[in-house]
Amino acid sequence: MITPQPRTDKLTITLIGCGNMGGAMIRGWLQANIIQQAYIYNHEPLADDLMAHGQIHFAPDFSALADHLNQSDLLILAIKPQGMADLMTDISAHIPDALPVLSVAAGLSHAFFAAYIGAAHPFIRVMPNTPAAIGQGMSGAYATPSVSDDSKSAVNALLSAIGAYIWINDETQMDAITAVSGSGPAYIFHFIEALTNAAKALGFDDSSATTLARQTVIGAASLAAAQPDVDATTLRKNVTSPGGTTEAGLKVLMQNEQGNLEQLLTATVKAAEARGKALGKA
Repeated sequence: MITPQPRTDKLTITLIGCGNMGGAMIRGWLQANIIQQAYIYNHEPLADDLMAHGQIHFAPDFSALADHLNQSDLLILAIKPQGMADLMTDISAHIPDALPVLSVAAGLSHAFFAAYIGAAHPFIRVMPNTPAAIGQGMSGAYATPSVSDDSKSAVNALLSAIGAYIWINDETQMDAITAVSGSGPAYIFHFIEALTNAAKALGFDDSSATTLARQTVIGAASLAAAQPDVDATTLRKNVTSPGGTTEAGLKVLMQNEQGNLEQLLTATVKAAEARGKALGKA
């Protein structure tokens, strides 16, 4: 999908939900200095670091923000999918016809939102991940045909400010994006946990084991980022000397009779994708 370049002017947004994902995104956008005004509706008070920004306007009640919707470039919905039906019942009548609605709720398709705002209403689905808070996120995006180039440009500005992103033409791929990059950081963090525990099993104390495991993952990821044209297979082979220690370890990960790491990760991602589809049907 070919989309316009990111807008260079600052954006005014209305954000509903400022938990882990909503908070990660708004912090990334503030860090990138692309927010003119942000009107935020959240059940819990916002963290002090967010309220310290003059662009942030918080309200614990949506009615206090409804008047600002006509001033917004995007209405961003960042609450858990289980609560989205109640939210849309409460707010759909207040959403201006031309205001694009952007959802980051896993599993909820355009068809779900169309029941509240109409099929022709400009609608965008985005699945970011929590590294967005430090500008290192990975997002996937889908837009309905009614979304204008200007609105796509606004979304590009938001997503590029928090990391990398791709657009897809087939909305059904959103569950796969959720399973790979949306949930992916948790897989990596668990790998760090496992590598830390493996280091402890070799006799290292907690602090040393944690440092060894964490920095190894950070360094390997940074090396991959520094060589974007080198595929992961080549990077792996570059570290693996024939008959050496790395090869011995990889044989366990790649040729284990109980199932190799690739098979385990594929099963993990498929389980996450299936859950995303189930959430969309709930």
